[in-house]
Amino acid sequence: MSDERLSVVLSHVVAWPEVTRGAERYVHELAAALQARGHRVRILTTSERPRRDDVLGVPVRGFARGPLTGRLRARTQLRFGAQCLADVLPRKVDVWHAGSLYDAAAAAVAGTVRPGLRTVLTLHGPVEHRIRDLAPHKQALRLASHVDEVVCVSASAALQAREAAGFSPTVVPPGVDASAFTPGPGRSETPVLLYVGALTSPRKNVGLLLDAAALVPDLEVHLVGQGDPGRWVSAAPETVRGRVRHLGVLEGSALIAAYRRAWATALISEREVFGMSVVESLACGTPAVVLDDGWGPSSIVTDGTGVRAAATPEAVADAIRAAIELSRDPAAPERCRAEGVRYDWSTHVVPRIEEVYRGG
Repeated sequence: MSDERLSVVLSHVVAWPEVTRGAERYVHELAAALQARGHRVRILTTSERPRRDDVLGVPVRGFARGPLTGRLRARTQLRFGAQCLADVLPRKVDVWHAGSLYDAAAAAVAGTVRPGLRTVLTLHGPVEHRIRDLAPHKQALRLASHVDEVVCVSASAALQAREAAGFSPTVVPPGVDASAFTPGPGRSETPVLLYVGALTSPRKNVGLLLDAAALVPDLEVHLVGQGDPGRWVSAAPETVRGRVRHLGVLEGSALIAAYRRAWATALISEREVFGMSVVESLACGTPAVVLDDGWGPSSIVTDGTGVRAAATPEAVADAIRAAIELSRDPAAPERCRAEGVRYDWSTHVVPRIEEVYRGG
């Protein structure tokens, strides 16, 4: 492919507004950034009922779906792949960029019957045992492995995909709109620790975060994301329960304001392949606390922009104290900002995605 503008289909089995973080946010923000550079972009996803609308100015088609949990989950995903295939094949499409397993398998099939179609899969998580070894996921994985290019969002994720599934991925991280996520006029009067992410998954370690916060007096904890954190708050030490605020799902200017008010953010998830909230925090000039586990967030934080910690309440509490002290450094916002800007969609990430699309 030359440098002409491309017709691109992005697919993912779930999208906004049902889920607003992670892979779902990646799909919509990448689509908008591609469209801003002149490419023709559409998104395919599923919904409880059929839908056609625009998100961030990009057309979205949502196919009606069945259950996404339990025994019928694979059937729903298989159906989604077939629906995508039926949508893409009759159209003039240059690139099909899949974000979930069964649509990636469908993209690989489309690539065999449409030789001019460039097919890409972004892996948004580890290649887990249930995908590698259990039917029908392993058949879908085998098909998906025939796409033209597999993308991983961090070097640690690429290593895991290589060891677990034999992939040879290209590493391209997700991005941030660095023109929107910027430092603000000042932090809250008293220390605030911000968590942004899912609130129901044990893997996110919200309980561990609250146990650590209990060891840091006078610290307020703000939780932002989908789900009810009640189970974690009720299980946390009594000394911290009254210092936790659940702000719900925040987007746009409200989310940016939360990063600006915070003295530090924390993302101490297990096996986190990237860490979008870490990049957003840094772009807003706010340091971050992450696990020192070799996964994605630990590679984003550098000296002077955050603190890495072992997965114990005491170690995380020490890291929180260090990050709060770091935020008192007048030079910290500029250091954090410089690191966050390295992930800007328009200047850094999309040009690398375009190289993937063109086989460069």
